[in-house]
This record gives sequence, C-alpha cells and structure tokens, in this order.
Amino acid sequence: RVRAADLEDALLVLPFTHVLSLMAYIDHWACREWNTALTCRVLFFMLKTHQNQIVATRTMRAQLSSIRTHLRAGVRVQRDYVGYNLAALQSLRADWEANATAEFFDEKDIQGILDAQLKKRKFTGLKA
Repeated sequence: RVRAADLEDALLVLPFTHVLSLMAYIDHWACREWNTALTCRVLFFMLKTHQNQIVATRTMRAQLSSIRTHLRAGVRVQRDYVGYNLAALQSLRADWEANATAEFFDEKDIQGILDAQLKKRKFTGLKA
C-alpha cells in the first residue's frame, strides 16, 4: 500500500520528459491489469499535474486512448469482482439473520411455559 502523500511527492519531482515514458509504462500496466487501483492513482495524478503539457503533445493522443481502453476493461473486471463479493456477503447476511432471529410465538403459550417452570417458594422461619 502506497500512501497518497508519498506517491504525490515522488511523482511531483518527475520531469515532463520522464512523464512521457511513464505513460508508456502505465499503458503496459493497464494492459496487463497489474494493480489497477495504483495505476489509476498514478495516471490521475500525472494528468492533473501535467495536463497542459500532455494536451499540447500530439503524440500522447493515441497513447491516452490506449490507456483509456485498457483501464476501462481493468476497472470493469474489478467492479464485477467487487459486485460478486458484495452479493455473496448479502446472501450470507440474509442466511445469518434467518438463523439468528427467533420466531414469534403466541404469548399465551409462552406464559404457560413460564408459569410451569416457576415454582412457588415456601418461606419457612428458622427456629433456634
């Protein structure tokens, strides 16, 4: 896990000439779906920081298009994975609630059972 502050500090000192090669690596990572969350974080920070230079560079258009298609596919896989896990957790919760909750009974029957269980105590005095 990479802290956001550390990631931003490392990417902020990167010169723009290296940003172009980093975009090629981001495209490679997105294509192979390696750590999609971290790849998106790096890409979004780089786009936010160097937006003017990236827009002015015509050669980046094809690469950004490729990154977009690969990241969309990777994020879709992650979304489906999380959705599947969420559905499984909801199913487990429903099963647990069905087994953990008591069923409702008639109050007269319950009171009859409680009265039968209670025995009247007889107090006797101690004689010395």
